[in-house]
Amino acid sequence: MKAIVKLYSTKSGEIAKFLESFKKLNISDVKDDLLWQKEYENPLEIADIIRYASRKSRGLSY
Repeated sequence: MKAIVKLYSTKSGEIAKFLESFKKLNISDVKDDLLWQKEYENPLEIADIIRYASRKSRGLSY
């Protein structure tokens, strides 16, 4: 089963900035400033980005 990560933003450039700070994803994949989507073959692969996003939203460092 595949897993999909979707990031939405109302602020231009916010997704690219987040992905740059995550450093595991290529920001050249960002074609739309307000929406980013990536499909993963193994659902376990998304654990790092979810944990990072969760900590970032609470103001914690990685």
